[in-house]
Amino acid sequence: MTFVEWWTVQERILSLRFGTRGSFSVEKRRVTYKPGGTWWGREIRILASLPVILLFAGVLIAIMTFIFVTEAFVTELYQGPGKQLVVR
Repeated sequence: MTFVEWWTVQERILSLRFGTRGSFSVEKRRVTYKPGGTWWGREIRILASLPVILLFAGVLIAIMTFIFVTEAFVTELYQGPGKQLVVR
């Protein structure tokens, strides 16, 4: 509780120092601001991003698997020139 009160005072001091006092009221007047948005609209936007997240997770897993297989090949199977430089 003490920290919250201290931070409230610090927030006001910093807003005066940086000249942003009252900037919260500007945010409410944005052209794109839509009051009264539905809760399910937000959920739909979150669910729409799920395929993109899964795509990049799959790409990341594929890259990590490739790196692991390459490392295993170089350290265990490779017998060509320069092996002593690669395997320590």
